[in-house]
Amino acid sequence: MISSILSRLLKRWAQGQVLILTFHDILAEADPLQPEAIDLARFDMLLDWVQSHFDVVELSAVAREGQRFSNPSACLTFDDGYRSWVTRVMPRLVQRDLHATFFVSTSCLDTPSHWHDRAIELIRTLPSDAVPPLTGSSPALQTLNVSTPQARQHSAQQLQDRLKTLAPAERDQQLSTLEQHFRIATATTSLDRTGLRALAAAGFGIGAHTRHHPILSRIPFEAAKREILDSREELLTELRVPIEGFAYPNGKPGLDFNDRHVELVRESGFSYAVTTQSGSVSPTDDRYLLKRFTPWGHSPLACSRQVLSTLIRER
Repeated sequence: MISSILSRLLKRWAQGQVLILTFHDILAEADPLQPEAIDLARFDMLLDWVQSHFDVVELSAVAREGQRFSNPSACLTFDDGYRSWVTRVMPRLVQRDLHATFFVSTSCLDTPSHWHDRAIELIRTLPSDAVPPLTGSSPALQTLNVSTPQARQHSAQQLQDRLKTLAPAERDQQLSTLEQHFRIATATTSLDRTGLRALAAAGFGIGAHTRHHPILSRIPFEAAKREILDSREELLTELRVPIEGFAYPNGKPGLDFNDRHVELVRESGFSYAVTTQSGSVSPTDDRYLLKRFTPWGHSPLACSRQVLSTLIRER
């Protein structure tokens, strides 16, 4: 009964709007060190929910000026660059005949794993009595508590929060220091060039997400320019297909990027750009500030409540 009422309300409030859903890695199973990450079982549930409530449309079509959709519509997007996109995500999308757009941080194509996956594996494999070495006053190398499962989970998030604010070179250096000190092997989770070409060949959209995933507002403007332009050029060279879209790393307007970065993306040949500001998209929205959000619900009912709340709050 509640589900039926929510479905009707959702259809009413979503009329004329597009929801852009954002995902990252899709895990084989739930990971206690990544409580917010989405595993396969939950991903299947989310795809079922999306298909039962929305027409799944291509993001590039949404970004066209003045494009309108008569039915409640949704787009699927994925950020960063993971092997799971090829091994777990692509087969499910092909089976369901669903389109998606994948935003790639191109440095992943030449490295085994992303920095945040390295941070998680570091915390996962540290002995319970481990004390990371201090290097000067660097906050990323301060003592992390891994004495209990709960403390280990907190430290995984804490280390990622500390590292994400650093420039890519410093972030990598500090992770390497910890990995070498504790002799921890790097996990292999990144999308490679073969996987990237497979996604493009299957007809999915490919967009740029910088090279090293820095927070643009925290690095010099010229460095941000190179991150944006070089990522697009690398994808163009590799795939020989249009690279229309860009995703701002971290993605909060005014915090992680500013108006100068938006103008730079606009002038760099992209047709649109997506943020992580929560909300839906209407035909009159700025195509370089498209809103997205991650569906956190663990049930169809929870997902419907989340989206309905977002739509009502926007109005």
